[in-house]
This record gives sequence, C-alpha cells and structure tokens, in this order.
Amino acid sequence: EEGLRARTLVGENGFFKNRDGLTQFYGIVGSHFPLDLVVLILGTNDCNAKSTVKDEAIRGALITYGDILNEWADFFEAPLPQLLIVAPPLIDESNYDGGAQKIFGPGANSRVIKLPELFRSATERQGVDFLDLQKICYPAPGDGVHLDTVGNKLVAVALEEKIRKILE
Repeated sequence: EEGLRARTLVGENGFFKNRDGLTQFYGIVGSHFPLDLVVLILGTNDCNAKSTVKDEAIRGALITYGDILNEWADFFEAPLPQLLIVAPPLIDESNYDGGAQKIFGPGANSRVIKLPELFRSATERQGVDFLDLQKICYPAPGDGVHLDTVGNKLVAVALEEKIRKILE
C-alpha cells in the first residue's frame, strides 16, 4: 500500500508539493516487483480547484501506468501483474467543510463525474480491469470528499469481490 494524501493521477497538485502519482509510480512499482496485482485508486485530487489536467492527459497517464508495469515485467522477466484501475467517488459540494471547500472549490463534482468514462475508455484500450466507485459509495457528510466508515466498508467489499474475480 502506497497511499499518500493528496497524490494526483498525473501532474503536480497545486496545493501540495511532490504528489505526481505518475512520476512516483515507476520507482514505487519497481521497489515491490514482482507483483500479482496493482490497484490504482487516484483521480479525486486531479479535480481540485488548481488542477489544469486535461482529459487526454488523464487517458494518456492511465495507459502509461500500464506501460510502466510492462517495462518492469520485461526487466525482471516476470509475469505482467494484473492492473485494476478504480475511478473515485463523487464529490458532494453541498457538504464541504472548510478545508475541502478551499481545495476543491465549486465545480469539483462536475470534473470528477467525468472520470469513470475517461478511465473506462483507457482501460478498454488496454484490456485492464476497471471499477467505478461512483456506483458504490458516496462521500461523508461534513467533508464532501472523503469516505466515512460505511463508505470505506462498501469499497472494501467491492474491491474484495473484484480482486477475487481478477485473480481466479
């Protein structure tokens, strides 16, 4: 698990330094190889108020994540790990707390709502597995971005089911 608060899918986070997930991925994956499965859950932070990432950059980044896995598999002469790309949940702007309002601002949900289709189009081109959290959970009241215990449990159950199917 390589979770880092405020990490982006691609590009730097305008609010926090050194959070470009794509730049960090090569070293992270290489330090753990060989792997059976990589689960990539990013995208919410690419929808913050300072983000300028374009749709094509998101599609391209998702393809690059797969290319990086291929490079490491070739290098180690190891099997290519399965890749599961997970689209983030919606953002509830009506329930923002002060911090979320400052970072995500108005219009964040209209940006995040587009991510599942972008992710799906990239994963279909690669034959990669996909899971859409917008169909599974909703952000916690009072924050509008992060999940509460119930949301995290729903995600855990969905991920377990999906991962079992992938690794069968």
